[in-house]
Amino acid sequence: MGRYGVIFIILFSSFQTLDAQSISLQNPFPHLTFQQPLFLTHAGDHSNRIFVVTQTGHIHVFPNDSSVASAPLFLDISAKLSSSSGEEGLLGLAFPPDFHTSRVFYVAYTTPSLTSGS
Repeated sequence: MGRYGVIFIILFSSFQTLDAQSISLQNPFPHLTFQQPLFLTHAGDHSNRIFVVTQTGHIHVFPNDSSVASAPLFLDISAKLSSSSGEEGLLGLAFPPDFHTSRVFYVAYTTPSLTSGS
């Protein structure tokens, strides 16, 4: 899939036993693609918005609607990131339970290594 990805949801027909026939992939947002997506989440604020975190330092937000055709940028921290290897970049996003009033959220990311002089 390269550097671009599509988000798929795995639907289980039963949680008791899983086999190849009980799993199907569904693309819940067929009109959207993201560069290096890590995960999607919601803020728990009853706004019915979805947030997609990309390793490249971008967080996109959009309505939880399968017909949505654009995902505006919510946050861009790409200039702060170190991304010289596979396990670096924007790594996480968390919303505390009081996000709907505090508007505080947390991100985890790697920064460029500091080099010391000789």
